[in-house]
Amino acid sequence: YGINTLGGSVNILTGFGRSQGRLRLRSELGDYGRFYTSLKFRGCRNRLQYFTWANFSRSPDFRLAHNPDYMPNADGGRRDHSSFLKMSGGFKLKYSISSRHQIGLQTNVISNRFDIPPNALMSRPRYWKFTRWQRQLFSINSQHHLGNRMLVRSIWFVDRYANTLKSYDAATYSTQTKRYAFTSIYDDYSVGFNIYPEFQWLPLGLTSGLLAFKQDVHRQRSPETSFDIYATRLFTVGLQQNWNISSHWFA
Repeated sequence: YGINTLGGSVNILTGFGRSQGRLRLRSELGDYGRFYTSLKFRGCRNRLQYFTWANFSRSPDFRLAHNPDYMPNADGGRRDHSSFLKMSGGFKLKYSISSRHQIGLQTNVISNRFDIPPNALMSRPRYWKFTRWQRQLFSINSQHHLGNRMLVRSIWFVDRYANTLKSYDAATYSTQTKRYAFTSIYDDYSVGFNIYPEFQWLPLGLTSGLLAFKQDVHRQRSPETSFDIYATRLFTVGLQQNWNISSHWFA
């Protein structure tokens, strides 16, 4: 998805089922109230392969071993304001138009709410929390063999990232009247494509290229103001020629 991917991205190339649908359910429960569950379903039908998933996890404030004297904001019971609630899900579809042409769809949705523990070592820490942390990603992927010597792969994507960070007056997390209290709202998105052509035209070796475009838009505001908008556009063009010197050496 290009540089500066919103919210970070880990690319996992999952396998697809080649038989009837397979369902997998996993649940975990911790001794201090943490709960996690996930549901995955995968399979194929004729030329269509599919994989879908959903995850849910929540946790109260985690437990502390003891109360060190040098930590004024740790009471020795639980780490104050360390709870979270996380939900995510999505699907992948791959359709084989023929043996030489494939197309895929992917979406991933994340919706979180998590607290930020105050600094345990400071007498006057900051009291922050993310009341919203969301991401929505949608992409179309394709692969095409054009003749016997040309392959073109492409990714077309829309990536949206939004969160709300709040700073409160005190450990009650109920008021925002102090001068340092604030509410910061982000609503960012990226849109673009990456095209990767590969050619076997020269006897030297594989010739590969890159044609990419990405538009990043950052929008930030407080509840009383309109959005401040910052946008960048990036075009990238690249060409690489491999040189097969011998069966053991190439450049």
